[in-house]
Amino acid sequence: MASGREKNSGPWSQGSFRLEAEPAETRRAPPVRPAAHRAAPRQPIRAAWPGVAPATEDKRAALCRSRTLLVLIQTQKESTMVLSSDDKANIKAAWSKVGGHGAEYGAEALERMFHSFPTTKTYFPHFDLSHGSAQIKVHGKKVAEALTNASNHLDDLYSALSDLSDLHAHKLRVDPVNFKLLGHCLLVTLARNYPGDFSPAMQASLDKFLSLVTSALASKHL
Repeated sequence: MASGREKNSGPWSQGSFRLEAEPAETRRAPPVRPAAHRAAPRQPIRAAWPGVAPATEDKRAALCRSRTLLVLIQTQKESTMVLSSDDKANIKAAWSKVGGHGAEYGAEALERMFHSFPTTKTYFPHFDLSHGSAQIKVHGKKVAEALTNASNHLDDLYSALSDLSDLHAHKLRVDPVNFKLLGHCLLVTLARNYPGDFSPAMQASLDKFLSLVTSALASKHL
């Protein structure tokens, strides 16, 4: 008569459902896909904002598209704003004071934008972004010239800025949210340099003007 140990030995011992291991010589290795058909692993990228977990390229692209769409929807609404005669007078008065300081203030606004919104630096990879940089001064002059042109065509901003909109949408491929960020920094720059003239009415008029400029520059992104 077999002992208790012998009776309970085997593949289903102790009442547990345990299959015996397959002999090594009969095992088949899983098929190995050719290297050409293997999908490359997605590499996580650094988050665009502090405190946000890293995302994949697809997630970041989707986030950028969503953010751009929201900005475009908002700028479409802003494009329906109308400058009153008082607004136009305030804008003309502000720009007459700027005069020959346009390049200086444009450069200051760019520096403020780079410090306050560091992600905007990605559009200037070959620039010297240090304080007083000659490259920032040159670009600040371009910003000032564009705004001077806009202030001289308040009744036809879209036509006046059409070429710039084409350039930023199709060649430079700038996210239109950056126009709003620069507009905000320009407003702060003007307020700092002309505190006595920056009344609530002046601020409202300039804010409306810069919002319309943003809408005009973003129009070719639609």
